[in-house]
Amino acid sequence: MASRKKVLLKVIILGDSGVGKTSLMNQYVAKKFSNQYKATIGADFLTKEVMVDDRLVTMQIWDTAGQERFQSLGVAFYRGADGCVLVFDVTMPNTFRSLDSWRDEFLIQASPRDPENFPFVVIGNKIDLENRGLLRCVSDDERTNEKQTFIERQVHLLNSPKSAVLYDETDLCLAFSWYTRSRSLYLKLRNHLILPSLTTLRKLTRKTKNMSDVLLFKSIFSSQEERSKACVIIIDEIYVKGQIAYSGGAFFGYAEDVEDVEDGEQRAATTILAVMVKCCFTSKRFIAKLIPCCALKAEFLHSVTKNVLTMLEESGAKVVAIINDNNKVNQNFFSKFQPFNNPDTPWIVKSETDPSRPMFLLYDSVHILKNIRNNWLTEATQQLSYPTDFEETEEGYIKGINFVDAKWSDLRDLKKHEDIALFKLSKLTTESLSPTSIQRQNVKLVLNVFCDQTAKALQNSSMSTYTPSMTSTATFLEAVIKLWRLLNCKSPREHIRQRDSDRIAVDGGESGDRALQLLSDWVEIAKSMKTTQRPRVKCLTKETADALAWTCNSLSALSQHLLKTDAPYRHEYVLLGFYQQDDLEHHFGHFRMSAGCNFYVTVKEVLNTHALDVTNFLLQNKVTIEDDINEKHACSDCNKDLTDMELILLDDMQEADALKEVSPDEIQAICYVAGYVARKHGKDVLSIDSKDAPAAIQQFLRYFEALDRGGLVCPSQDFLHFVILAYSFIRKTPETFCRNRLVRIFSDFSIIFQLEIEIPRSAIICVVNTLMKRTAMFRQAALSANKNGRDDRKVAKLSSTSATQKQGVTTKRTIPPNPTPTLFPHSVTISLSDPEASAIEQTTSASLPPAVCVTLE
Repeated sequence: MASRKKVLLKVIILGDSGVGKTSLMNQYVAKKFSNQYKATIGADFLTKEVMVDDRLVTMQIWDTAGQERFQSLGVAFYRGADGCVLVFDVTMPNTFRSLDSWRDEFLIQASPRDPENFPFVVIGNKIDLENRGLLRCVSDDERTNEKQTFIERQVHLLNSPKSAVLYDETDLCLAFSWYTRSRSLYLKLRNHLILPSLTTLRKLTRKTKNMSDVLLFKSIFSSQEERSKACVIIIDEIYVKGQIAYSGGAFFGYAEDVEDVEDGEQRAATTILAVMVKCCFTSKRFIAKLIPCCALKAEFLHSVTKNVLTMLEESGAKVVAIINDNNKVNQNFFSKFQPFNNPDTPWIVKSETDPSRPMFLLYDSVHILKNIRNNWLTEATQQLSYPTDFEETEEGYIKGINFVDAKWSDLRDLKKHEDIALFKLSKLTTESLSPTSIQRQNVKLVLNVFCDQTAKALQNSSMSTYTPSMTSTATFLEAVIKLWRLLNCKSPREHIRQRDSDRIAVDGGESGDRALQLLSDWVEIAKSMKTTQRPRVKCLTKETADALAWTCNSLSALSQHLLKTDAPYRHEYVLLGFYQQDDLEHHFGHFRMSAGCNFYVTVKEVLNTHALDVTNFLLQNKVTIEDDINEKHACSDCNKDLTDMELILLDDMQEADALKEVSPDEIQAICYVAGYVARKHGKDVLSIDSKDAPAAIQQFLRYFEALDRGGLVCPSQDFLHFVILAYSFIRKTPETFCRNRLVRIFSDFSIIFQLEIEIPRSAIICVVNTLMKRTAMFRQAALSANKNGRDDRKVAKLSSTSATQKQGVTTKRTIPPNPTPTLFPHSVTISLSDPEASAIEQTTSASLPPAVCVTLE
């Protein structure tokens, strides 16, 4: 007779996400299968009674989460298990290779009494999918390449139910990388590959946008090794197009460095201040801050940098140096820091959070090299005097002697001599010798001058116009080239690979002493070449010479500090090429490429690309993006209360007649917009028959009735009143606002103005979107008009060389300093200064129909 005493056995099912653990459990317990299963969150269990050796056994089968982000929820159920089932997908080799890690994790968390003899069962699932099994013979090597891994993931996603498609970090990183390169190409690829939708990418991007800077920095540096927390800060500006745009519930393009202006209006940004963090011992680098600016000043730059430094230090980072270019603002910015010990060494300053730790200020060596070339090119005689020897004065100072003149004309003569030759000795080109203002930013053109081929060509050319000054010019070129090779060294073995003893890292040996001595020599050279009079004669400008001496001193002190102290981490060698702005300049190029290869990108394009880059960076570094972060628009203005000025404005609007505050032409356009919103978001509540419209608004329906072909909707009187009030509020308030804030304010208009109508939230959002987009376009037009109005030379040129003047009719173009504050223009006026102006104006006015510029969302 069988025993009826029940025995409880606990079984845990483990394995990667998507191998079929839930389907396997349901098939065994309930004898059913469904392709609609979704990922398990945490754990789930089912029970089944079976007879084993005449005993009734109750099996408690636990199904756990396979996704890495949910694994921590399931480990709590491991304890007390009597057996473990390890499941893998026979068509996915990587799921089988991960079983060892699942087994080890289970033994650690469950802590069984006898780990060596604990029962494990391995099950291979999905053997019916033979078409996917072909992937197993693609490579016998366990280290599958990226192409095979991508194909495996695509086949896995292709055979997964649509409702259960789960993308891992690799899929998302690839998607963000392709999307930032070309949005249209990404949409085409989605027709052939299983890739995340744009909605999925936007949700992740909004989450990273809403992450606080402190949370972002802590997420990045919390997983870093201690020595990898040493980093440098790189600061620069990217030029952008001065354009105001509306997208995603907020305005883009306003400058944040100028708040209080005379006319009460915010200004459009012309540059974006970028602050990049570059880790010393890893390849991690990311932009920590992007701030639109229009007139950057040293005080604002110091405030922003100090804020970023504080947040980085609180997140565990150790900032070693700050790198900047040597314009006047940045020179004043460096003077804001407090010297570390000696006022005579202002390039060594105190850390913002730890005054006992030094921080080094550097000018970018690439910019200094370009400035040397520009100083040489812009000097009146295009000559520079270079000292070849030094002597010590009675006061103990070092001064240069035996100066030689480097002449730019020698380079031109060499280029002219080589123009007739098919093979040339130098790398000189027309662009490198006569660069435009844009080409002067090109480093390659500078290196065509400061290169071995050019220096040796000057020394060995057989041209008939050879002069002794060519040797002096070659001597100067060789000296600059030697310094540049040291400053641009980016690999400890570069001197071996390039067979060049000048490309050395600074270390504690003889080569390091040689590098430090070269930096010390160039400090004296820079002082000797600095101009002491105006106009400068055969000298460097004071700014360039000071920046060159400053950077050589700072790099020397920084190298000795990193080689001899443990704060933040002792270096075996120092690569001076690491301390440049190249990474940030490369990122600027990425912004321009993402915006359609345009040099002058907009603020909106830069910020949107940056949000995608940050999300991709976090995914690549396996930084968890918390699920509780808001995935919708959120900014500092969203929860901002009504200001005193806005409260006064609302009080005035209650006492005034809304219809009299707006011109009749604008009301006709607003009526058309209100009808569109009513038709889309509340036709039964927000609209009426145009024949039943009250007499108060009947006069404003002429434009509406002229366009109506039977499909337009006439808004009700209360809803039209609401839209006019919203329009008046936006037009009159000088405060900054976003969509969420305006929707919150306008939701109370029915109560404030006693409107007998309940307006759906979707209708309010549509009204806000339309008005804000029109506001952005209106403000952009105002900025353009003011800009054109200030450029008197352009206006004079346009009026003096117009084609109509040649035909005997002069067109007078008048640009008002302040455009009429109208969001919905209704007519166009043309003024002609000609004897026939009256007739032409009458004809033009009669032939131009009234136009309404309305943007709907």
